Order: sequence, then structure tokens, then C-alpha cells
Amino acid sequence: MVSPRPAHSRVSRVAAATLVSSLILSPLSGLALATPANAADPGGSFRSSFETTDAAALDSKAYAPSVNVAGKKFGPGSLLGYLDAVTASGENAPNEPATAAADGASSTKWLVKTTTAWLRYHLSVPSVVKAYRLTSANDDSTRDPKNWTVDGSNDGSTWTTLDTRTSQTFPSRLTTYSFTVDNTTAYSYYRLNITANSGASMIQLADWEITDGSDNPSGPTPLIIKTGSGPISAPTAKTSVGFTGVKSLQYVGSHLAAGDATASSTLYEGLNIPIGSATALSYQIFPILETTDLKYPATYTAVDLELSDGTTTSLMSADDDLVDQYGFGVTARDHGREEAFYGSQWNRVTVDLGSLAGKTITKVLLSYDNPDGSATTTFSGWLDDITIADATPIDASSLTHYVDTRRGTNANSSFSRGNNIPATAVPNGFNFFTPMTNATSDSWLYAYHQSNNSDNKPTLQGIGISHEPSPWMGDREQLAVMPTLDTAQPNGTPSNRALAFTHNNEIAQPDLYSVTFDKGIKAEVTPTDHAGIYRFTFPDATGGSVMVDKTTSGQSSNLAISASGELTGWTDGGSGLSAGNSRMFVYGTFSQAPTAVGMASSRTTAAYGRFATQNLELRIATSFISLAQAQKNLALEVADTSFEDVRAAARDAWNDRLAAIEVPNATQAQKVTLYSNLYRLSLYPNSQSENTGSADAPAWKYASPVNDKTGNATDTDTNAAVRDGKIYVNNGFWDTYRTAWPLY
Repeated sequence: MVSPRPAHSRVSRVAAATLVSSLILSPLSGLALATPANAADPGGSFRSSFETTDAAALDSKAYAPSVNVAGKKFGPGSLLGYLDAVTASGENAPNEPATAAADGASSTKWLVKTTTAWLRYHLSVPSVVKAYRLTSANDDSTRDPKNWTVDGSNDGSTWTTLDTRTSQTFPSRLTTYSFTVDNTTAYSYYRLNITANSGASMIQLADWEITDGSDNPSGPTPLIIKTGSGPISAPTAKTSVGFTGVKSLQYVGSHLAAGDATASSTLYEGLNIPIGSATALSYQIFPILETTDLKYPATYTAVDLELSDGTTTSLMSADDDLVDQYGFGVTARDHGREEAFYGSQWNRVTVDLGSLAGKTITKVLLSYDNPDGSATTTFSGWLDDITIADATPIDASSLTHYVDTRRGTNANSSFSRGNNIPATAVPNGFNFFTPMTNATSDSWLYAYHQSNNSDNKPTLQGIGISHEPSPWMGDREQLAVMPTLDTAQPNGTPSNRALAFTHNNEIAQPDLYSVTFDKGIKAEVTPTDHAGIYRFTFPDATGGSVMVDKTTSGQSSNLAISASGELTGWTDGGSGLSAGNSRMFVYGTFSQAPTAVGMASSRTTAAYGRFATQNLELRIATSFISLAQAQKNLALEVADTSFEDVRAAARDAWNDRLAAIEVPNATQAQKVTLYSNLYRLSLYPNSQSENTGSADAPAWKYASPVNDKTGNATDTDTNAAVRDGKIYVNNGFWDTYRTAWPLY
């Protein structure tokens, strides 16, 4: 039984969720620990992401006898604990997906806008289904299934009909109805094939639960612990994969009665990992949110470690003051009582083990410890990326190193966890440089996890220019820049030109965005106010190509790269809420003349240049006035300045801004939170003025004429101007509203 720890670090669920959502995204904060007192005292290392190339975790091996816990979930005899994947003939994503039929929650439902449909389950362990339960959904009963078959298969293509039902009715809403099946064969696939509904133009179902026909065990049993494909439903994460890789580890259990319930399982044994002064434990955990049980039972879970002296980190946590990067306790009971985790989201936990230096880790455990359950409590979740290794402190020489611009990008239009873009820019800058996992969007430009490819790796379709205030408002006057290894005419379709990478090979800071793609191309960009420098490093001297493109289909553009390596053109357009957006003119120069230029295949808006060099730079600037002004902006800001000097200037500007608050005694995780938030605050409001005067005058002292989309100045009465020590501009969108900002 796991020893409870006093809840000395409790915060509200909202506060805990804010901390978790703000820090989970940043590998900089993953091992965000205080600088080790004795960095020369190294420890051992261990890692498992539960992939086929990793050491296999033990299946359901109890470390200690379970107390009031059985390795079951959902209703009596349910087999959904073995569910690997859910597919269907259709669904109403994102709020009424097929996975909602398998979540054990009647408050969610699967809906498909057809009168016939099928729902298919795949089990990680072939099982004999002898019964099933259907739960009616909330809306009109005419959407209920009427006629159906239940079929079994071991290859997903050849099916055997196990049960046939016709003329069925569901008199009550949100009610479960049971059916038996005459079956003795174990199948890996089961399909509910609905051949008719009750009269509506669509089909709905709250739950389809397949069972082995038995009741729950009469006594305690070990947790179900098994490697699987990952969560089948998540508001912001890619489903049926791990946090990294395509596998993760599932835990499943239920309570037998009210009162304390504890269980502990051995995941890895026979280890001999010395703990040094810098050793840290980290892992990702995905406790599934049971919408019908808001006590969040799946959060009462933790990775635990057995030491060579027979103790565990849970038992030692109070004596050795072990806490995670947020200051929460590290035991399973701590996690649940301190409400440290977001339900149905990946949460990172990092624990500094330095106080245990000199001890040795012999086993990796998973513990569950919940004092607040009932006889109907069930829980399940997933683990990934268990790592024991020496922590690497963040370089404190620049405050920008504490900023991760990707925080808040693990979000979407249905679930907000920040709703941000990873913008590299100067404070209150004219342009944002941002990576784009979706370079056809004018709203949701970068998804940290949900848009990963089939290998569960993020891909970029561009590293472009943005002016987005928020995804709800949408973007305007965008540009996408993307390298490729193509030696002939490249394919410019965004999905085709996309390159995969891992977040460990990505730097997302205010003064620099850098990524090394799996194919070996390294792309970097550093900003000034109206300009910036891209730097591309190809795998060898044969070089590659660079494409420059518009983004959305609603945007118009005219972009070209000349034989001398000069980029010219414009983009025009924005979201429906970017009223009064004006044409953006683009001017750039490559550091080398291309060997070929033209328009990409399958994408007539994408201009490309082919370069026979390993190292290439693109200096680029924009203007809302004219192409000539864009050229002037480039000359003023980056023409004769090196990449390193531009980055240093941006870094200095950010350090001046971030140094407004000093927290010398804060932990690294706290500094990441503080300075990342200060960075986000300092992006807005955006500069909207341009220097039409002399090179030695600050750009913000000059009025920028309104652009009539031809490059000509019009209506000087509505220009930005300096009056009484303030900049007056038209709210950044050249409409009828005016805003006054103090001079900086």
C-alpha cells in the first residue's frame, strides 16, 4: 500500500490545469530543475516509450497485493479495456466521433449523418464476446438503431455474423439495453453493422460495450497493464498513438467497494540505475476523464521507483521532500488530491531525485492510490516516455532561453489550451515568423501534437510570416517559406512539401526559430521589425530548393524568384475578421544565385529557386505600402547585417523587456512560466508604422500612408502619425477606428 503524503501543495483545479497546460509543451521545462549542486556526480539512465524497439514492459504484474481494486473497467465483463482502435463508416467530428461510443460515458455519443452505418472495434487481445450493451443517446429516438448485426473477424475483412436484431426500439433516453450472443470464438475485430434506423436521416448511439458475459471478479486483482496504441479519444492530442512514437502503456482498473483503493504494478525489474545529484524522473501521463465521475479517479496515479534498500520513492517522498516541477507531491494520492492533471490530456511530470543521490533504482512501478472512490468507480489511462536521466539546466545567460514560444499550441477550435502561435519576432514587432503545420490556414497555424503524421511526428508545411492576433480573429497577409531537397521542379502542394521532424530537434524562442528535419535539412529564422533572415543548411553541397507561397485559397498573390536570386511580389487577403487588411509587399535576396527558378508543380502560386550550395540565406522584408518600401525596409534592417548579429539584437531587445521582473530564487519551471508569459504579453500591440524617411531615424517616428493595394499612398488624413508624443494608427487594419499608443 502506498503511503499517503500530506497535501502541502494543493491548488485549485483551474490553477493546476493552467500550470500543466502551460508547461507540458516545452521540452525546455521537461527537465526544468534547479542547477545541480554537484554536477560532477552523474547518475545512470533509462528510457522507454513502449515502442517495439524498447524493452517490453511487464503485463499486469502486481508489485503488492491490490486493495479494493480489480483490473477491470466499464461494466461487468467489459472488454473495452483491451480496445486498441475505433473506426466507423462515418462520424460527426469533432464533438460526436466514433470513439464516443467506446468511452463508457452516456453523456457523449457517436453520430453519423446516414441511415445505415457501421462501427468497428479492434482488441489488442483476441476475446470471446458473449454479450453486448447499447446505450441510447440523448436526442430524438428516430435516430436510434433499429436493425443490426454484430460480426466478428480476425483480419478486419472477412466477417462472421454472430447476432442479428430487427425491429428494435429504445423507449428511454440515456438508457442501457443488454443483448446476448451465441459465440465461443475469440476475435480481434468486432463490428456493429446498422442496416436501418428508426426513421430519421441520421444515426446516433451513446455507447456500444462488448463483454465476455461474466461479472466483475469477486476479489482484488492486479491492474490491467498492457502496451497499446494509445488513447482513442482526446480533445487536442493525436489519437491511437503515444505522446511520442506509436505506442504507449495502458492502465485499467475499478473499485470493488467504497473506501481506500490501492494497487501497484511492476513495469520494469532487474534494473541497476545509480542516482546522481542531477538525476530526474520524467514521464507523460494521460488519465482518461470520466465525465460521469468528476472525482477524476484516473488522476490518482503515479510512476514510482523501487530502490535497492527496499524503499520506494513514494514512501521516501515526505522524508526527502520530493516534488514535481510544479511543486506538487509525487505520489499517486498527491496527484489526485492536488488535482495536478488535466483529464484526457497528456501531462508531463518531472521529479528531481537529487536528494536520493547514492541510492540505486531496481524497479519501475505504477501506483494507484485513491481514498475517495465508490463501488462503481472505474479508471484508466496511458503512460509514455518514462525517462530516468541527468537533468540539463537551462542556460541562464539569456532570459530568452526560458521562453518556449510553442506554449499554448496544444489546442484547437474545440478545446483551448492557449490558442497561440509560436511567433519569433521583436517586441511589439511588425512581422511574426512562425512555423506552420498547416500552411493553408488563416487561423490554426501550428498544432503541437494533434496533426502529427502516421509515425506520430509533426510536419511543417512552411516557416512563414504571420500577423495573427489570435486564431479566433484569424490571420492576414501571410507568407509561407519552405525548403526541400528536390533537385527538379518541386511539388508545391502544402501536404506534399511537408517535412517531418521531432520537437527535440526544434528551438522555438523569441529571437530564433530553428528546426532540423528528419531528411537532414536545417531551417532557421531570426527577426527584425519589418524584416528577417532565413538560413538553410542542406545535408551536402548538392543543395536543395526553397519555395515561397501564399497560404489560404482565399488569398491572392504574385510571387517570383529571379535568376539573380531576388524575391519580389505580394500577397493579398485575410480572415473574415481582418477587416480592412491591406496588401503585403515582399522583397528578398538570396545569398546565392539559383541554378533554376520557376513555379512549383501542382501549385501555381508557389515560386521556387534551386540552389547548388549547402549553406543558403534569404534576407526578406515586407511592407504594407509598396514593393519599393519593402526593399527599403530590407536595406534599413538586414542588408548588411549577419544572421548572428540580427539574432543578438533581437535577443538584447527581448532581454531588456523580460528583465522588467527579476526572480533570482525561482525554479527553472517557474522562470519558464514567467518569462514565456511576459514574452506573449510583449508581442502585442503590433507595430504598424514604416520608416519612409532617413536610415538614421527610428521607423516609428514616421507616418505610413494607407495602401490602396496598388502600392500608391492615399488618404493621408488617415495615416499613422506622431502627435503629442503618441503614435496614432488605424488599429492596425486601416479601417475607421483609431488607437493611440505611447512612443517606446
